[in-house]
Amino acid sequence: MALRVVFSFLVVAFSTTGWAQGGSSAIDFLNANYVSIAQSELRRCSNRTSPTLGPELATYVTVAQAKVITGNFLPHCEVALTFDDGPHPVYGPQIVKILQAQNVHANFFQVGENVARYPNVTLMEYHAGEVIGTHTWSHPDLQRLTFAQGSQQIEKAFDEVTQILHVYTPFFRYPYGASTPEIRAYLAHFGRVTFFWNVDTLDWKIHDPVQLYRYALTQVDQVQRGIILMHEIHPQTVIMLPYLLDALRRAGYQPILFKPGQQTALTLHAS
Repeated sequence: MALRVVFSFLVVAFSTTGWAQGGSSAIDFLNANYVSIAQSELRRCSNRTSPTLGPELATYVTVAQAKVITGNFLPHCEVALTFDDGPHPVYGPQIVKILQAQNVHANFFQVGENVARYPNVTLMEYHAGEVIGTHTWSHPDLQRLTFAQGSQQIEKAFDEVTQILHVYTPFFRYPYGASTPEIRAYLAHFGRVTFFWNVDTLDWKIHDPVQLYRYALTQVDQVQRGIILMHEIHPQTVIMLPYLLDALRRAGYQPILFKPGQQTALTLHAS
């Protein structure tokens, strides 16, 4: 994997999406400084060495093993990459290309109405090896809805993704992490596994890619394991992503990918 290829790809990509000035300058700065920044913000986690961050370890989960997955259970130095709110017609393919450059895959939690709008992006991501879960139909705060409205949001999204992919994946993430006891019981009753996170990059809030990169490193370093939350819909995430992945590689992190199934590569505990 040549980072220069990814750098060149990002410069071209963002020159065509309105981020040429800010994106290019951030890329130039990170290209020159991302290693030294990582050395100051991210301690080496293990002796693992690899030319790419991947390949990831497959972790098979079922509701019988865990109804809620937060990331704190993961072994030291293992991380899962997750992306919410897609699919995005521009940033989604760019994220997949960056992941491919590091020979790694991620879990995506997608909004049903976006899947309906950009089904070919979801299909591309799925066929690239990403695991597609759902994130409701229109990304509401489920605590502000009635039970009937909330369950409809959930089912409509699952139906849309299943219809597009012809595969049912019982993985779900609450918008804003907000739920109710009734919705939690509903999801568990129908065998859905819900995913939270323990590493929040705040990529929706931090618009500067360099600041975002630094912040993401510090959050990973604090826990040295877990589920990393990012979003598919923000350009700053795409800009900083190749640097974050390579910093994780250099620090000896092992990526994992959650998959539905009866096998398990890890003992999971119900929350």
